[in-house]
Amino acid sequence: MEILWTPPSFPNGPTPYYTIQKTTPALSYPPQVISGTRFPGGGYYLFPPETIPQNVDFTGKF
Repeated sequence: MEILWTPPSFPNGPTPYYTIQKTTPALSYPPQVISGTRFPGGGYYLFPPETIPQNVDFTGKF
C-alpha cells in the first residue's frame, strides 16, 4: 500500500505535544519492535536505544 498526500498550506491546530515513556515489556524481553512511522490511532515510533538509557526510570514530556 502506498499513501501520498501534500503537506497542508498552514497548520490546522495547536503545536504538536509529544510524550515518551519507558516501560517494561509485560510478556517478553527483549520486546519485538519493527521500525515504522506513527499514525494517529495506533502505531509507534522506534527510537534508538540511546534515547532512554538502560536501567533508568523515565517518564517525561518533550
